[in-house]
Amino acid sequence: MPKPQFFEHSTACLNSLQVSDLTWLSLFLSAMHWLSFSYLTVLSCVTAKIHDGLSDLSSRDFDFIIAGGGTAGLVVANRLTEDPRTKVLVIEAGGSHRGFLDLQVPWLGSRLRGAEGAQFDWNTTSIPQPGLNGRSLLYSRARVLGGSSSHNGLIWIRGSSNDYDKWAEITGDEGWSWKQMVPYFKKTERWTVAPGHGPERGDFDPDVHGFGGPLGVSLNDILQPTDPLVIQTTRDLPDQFPFIEDANAGRPIGVGWTQFSIANGTRTSSATAYLDPVVDRPNLSVLINTHVTRILETSKGSFRTVEFAINQTAPRQQLVASKELILSTGVVGTPQILMNSGIGDPVELKKVGVEVLVPLPSVGKNFSTEPAIPFNWAAKGPILNLNANETASDEALQLWLKSRSGPMTSASESTMAYIRLPLSSPVFAKSGDPSSGSNTPHFGIGINANGYFTTGPDPILAVRVEISEPASRGSITLNSTDPFQLPNVDLGFFTAPVDLAIAEESFKMVQRYVTAPAWQNFTLDQLAPLPIVAPDSDEMIQYIRNSTGTAFHGIGTTAMSRQGANHGVVDPDLRVKGVLGLRIVDAGVISFSPAANTQAPVYAVAERAADMIKAAWNLN
Repeated sequence: MPKPQFFEHSTACLNSLQVSDLTWLSLFLSAMHWLSFSYLTVLSCVTAKIHDGLSDLSSRDFDFIIAGGGTAGLVVANRLTEDPRTKVLVIEAGGSHRGFLDLQVPWLGSRLRGAEGAQFDWNTTSIPQPGLNGRSLLYSRARVLGGSSSHNGLIWIRGSSNDYDKWAEITGDEGWSWKQMVPYFKKTERWTVAPGHGPERGDFDPDVHGFGGPLGVSLNDILQPTDPLVIQTTRDLPDQFPFIEDANAGRPIGVGWTQFSIANGTRTSSATAYLDPVVDRPNLSVLINTHVTRILETSKGSFRTVEFAINQTAPRQQLVASKELILSTGVVGTPQILMNSGIGDPVELKKVGVEVLVPLPSVGKNFSTEPAIPFNWAAKGPILNLNANETASDEALQLWLKSRSGPMTSASESTMAYIRLPLSSPVFAKSGDPSSGSNTPHFGIGINANGYFTTGPDPILAVRVEISEPASRGSITLNSTDPFQLPNVDLGFFTAPVDLAIAEESFKMVQRYVTAPAWQNFTLDQLAPLPIVAPDSDEMIQYIRNSTGTAFHGIGTTAMSRQGANHGVVDPDLRVKGVLGLRIVDAGVISFSPAANTQAPVYAVAERAADMIKAAWNLN
């Protein structure tokens, strides 16, 4: 019988229990397994500050209204309400993160996208992609408190120092430089030493990390069977695959241990780290299951009024922020709200019948997200695929419930290889180097031997390549004036030929990696692409076009640019150009993709944004 997909309880309550207290939960789960319950309610710890409707709010007077209770929005809400004089409302389209085991157990994140995780996802699909031979892709984005930090792959990587220095160059604001942003990364982090790892082993550099922040970050508790082979490869082939002590030190080139937003064997998110500890602050209110539809002009040139509704047929309601309205609805949601509000490209707005209030042509443009290409080998090794072995999956869940230990404390790749091609490579002969600089990889290689990305019973060595800083650009556009209709998402994959050339070159490096001497007793037949596909052939190009997915690391649709620039959407202080009272704080403001999964950069952006807002309004 299928195991329960979700197990309802309060995250706050569970966190307060000791290991021994969890034993009865494990036994209860086992007892109910045969009933095939999908939802099991065992504990109820309801916090009155998380509301389901406007009528529940004790006050409608707020200094700041934050549209979007995701990764960035909850950081800003936490920091602004540190000043007890400041009243903040967060409006989130999704539900509460509380009560769902799938949002807490790291391994279960492998089941949170697509049909299995539909409850927590917007289920957004791209338009057909010419670069992918007309295929459309799922572009997963969360619809729950905590946003994508509640259902992502948990990888914690900042990118390179060059990335942030380029942000500073683009915006003319040194505050976005690597040197100035590192303190914000440290402010976020509560580094936790995972079992089996330590600085004395050279697994990470403690000087790089923060130890007093709200968000737990650590290495995987559980080693994968391939981890010793990866480390041995760095010794056997140090010129091609050098070991790096800490990929978050500013130069992530080489092979090192992957860091995750995990602590005590449990996912940490902006909801658990930034909201739960402060949810009882009297100056913070959170409204869930409420969809922001538009922002409205409060007075001439000032947009501080938010319009929202609980569903498509419900009446629209409005609230006004006395100081600022902050959009934090993500790389897709924020430009959609702006465009529905008459802020965007006049030509495109007129096409769908939206009245143009503020001509801002860059809204929705410059969309960048990483292509992800799978390469697979059959394996001899002891691979335990919890997605294919129901008995092992149930046993692992029982162990997690008892002690927060075992296979379910882990996520995807325990190690990552970050590869930079030489500038003499023919890949760059026509287009030049799309990366931000010499500290920046062109692609990452993730080796997964625990079944996180596979579902079949056969042991598979799943290798994923992600193009770190693609030159291709897509867009977000409206297909309707109905704010409840999803917009057009164009990933723009492989519109820049250099991205396809990098993808081709990456396969050669992957082959060298997993067929190195250390792997001779582990790796068997090459499965995808088949060995008959030559690396520099039309067949390889077609394999890449037909198999590429997305890593869901979107940025750029409301990009920041210099003060006074006639391009971009926000100034370096993240205020929307040409209007008053409106600021954007989410991944969309990032104008140039970092060589990273985007959650760590977004946390740092939100921390700096909170400081900007506090300084602007003289808050404590």
